[in-house]
Amino acid sequence: MDSNKMAVEYQPLSADQVKDLQRKVNDTQAWKQLKWGSHGPEGKDPKQIRTLNDLDTDHLEAILITQPHIGNTYRAAILALLHRRYKNLPDEPDQMDEGPHPPQDEDDRLPGRWNDRLNR
Repeated sequence: MDSNKMAVEYQPLSADQVKDLQRKVNDTQAWKQLKWGSHGPEGKDPKQIRTLNDLDTDHLEAILITQPHIGNTYRAAILALLHRRYKNLPDEPDQMDEGPHPPQDEDDRLPGRWNDRLNR
C-alpha cells in the first residue's frame, strides 16, 4: 500500500444494527457531544476543536466525502444532523410540535436545487 494512503477499516453492520445506531444517535443527540478537529478549508489554520453541531452544513458534507476513515457512529451522527438541517427540524426532539424550525444562518440553508427537490 502507498504510504500516503490511510487504511480504511470496514465496519459491517446488519440492518438491525444500523437502525439501533440511528436510534441511539438520535436519542442521545450525539452530534452535540462528538468533537471534530479542523485546520480550516485549506488545512493551514491552527486546529480548532468543535462539536459536529457547531460545524456548517458544507463542512459536514465535506467530512463525509473526504474522510472515509471515520467510524459508523460519527457517520451516523453527521447523517442524522444533516437530515435534520435538510428538513428544518428543531434541535430538540420535544420541539417537534412547535412548527417548522428555520435555518439558523445562511450556512444551514440548502442550495436552491436541493430545496426544489425537497419541496416536490
